[in-house]
Amino acid sequence: MLTLDQINKRKPLWQALSDIWLDNELQDFERNHIVDLMRQTGYNFDELESIFYCEVAPAVYKNTFSATGEWAGFDSDWLFNSILENIKKQESNFIHRFWVNSSAGKYIMTKMVEDDWKSIVEHFR
Repeated sequence: MLTLDQINKRKPLWQALSDIWLDNELQDFERNHIVDLMRQTGYNFDELESIFYCEVAPAVYKNTFSATGEWAGFDSDWLFNSILENIKKQESNFIHRFWVNSSAGKYIMTKMVEDDWKSIVEHFR
C-alpha cells in the first residue's frame, strides 16, 4: 500500500490524469499542465506510465463508455477513494491485478484516450 506521503504526492497527478477521461476534448493547456505535473513529481517514465495505467485508468475508464459521462471534472474525494480502493483490490486480488496489468485490460481502459496519452508522452519526452 502507498504511504501517506506517496498518496499526497500523487493526488495532483491523479486529478490531472483523470481529466484525460472526461467527456470532452483535451485542450493544449490541459495537456501542458499534465506534462508539467508529470515532470514535477520526479517519477521516471515507467513509474508515471504505471500510475496512468494501473492507478488512474481503472478508476475512471468507464466514463468514456457512459452516455452521460462526466465532463466537468471528477470529484476529488470520489477519485482518490476510487483509486485507493482499486490499489487495495490489486494487492489482494490476483485476478483483478492480472486484468489491470494485462494488455487486454490496458487496451479496454485506455483505447478511447490513446491519442491524448500519446500526445502527453510525446511532450513529456
